[in-house]
Amino acid sequence: MTPATLIDPSQYPLDQAVLDLEGVQKLIPHRYEFTQVHKILAFDDEEQICIGYREGSEDEFWVRGHVPGRPMMPGVLMIEAMAQTGVVHGHSRWGMHDTHKWVGFGGVEKVRFRGIVEPGENLYIPGRMVRADRRRGYLKWEGQVLRENGELVCEATVIGMSF
Repeated sequence: MTPATLIDPSQYPLDQAVLDLEGVQKLIPHRYEFTQVHKILAFDDEEQICIGYREGSEDEFWVRGHVPGRPMMPGVLMIEAMAQTGVVHGHSRWGMHDTHKWVGFGGVEKVRFRGIVEPGENLYIPGRMVRADRRRGYLKWEGQVLRENGELVCEATVIGMSF
């Protein structure tokens, strides 16, 4: 993956989600403050792309302690947002949910942070499926985290495995 972004956020209206929070939560077990993807805005099956969206809040659980005086979203939560979006993509488009209901973190590669995310920022989470093996419950997904203006904040390749 290159630093070039996969999407132009202005092309994806927030009121036209293909999966809302309820739809996302049918595919992944995360709840409450650990839900890091709140909508899926689009699937592009030809390009194997999925675009997730995360709604930021001023009072998220990490704001008070990471880092007092200059709160910023922990990088591990940005990676988690990409992982959750990748798993939703695998379940939705490769049918992994039928055979492997639990797909968790198997690894992360090529992580790069290019900025910080402050409390209340909404984020786009686009990514491309590199490999999906329904039989084994394995996926490899190249993702990004973008601000609403399209600025790249983080990128990584996440690996999901059935446990």
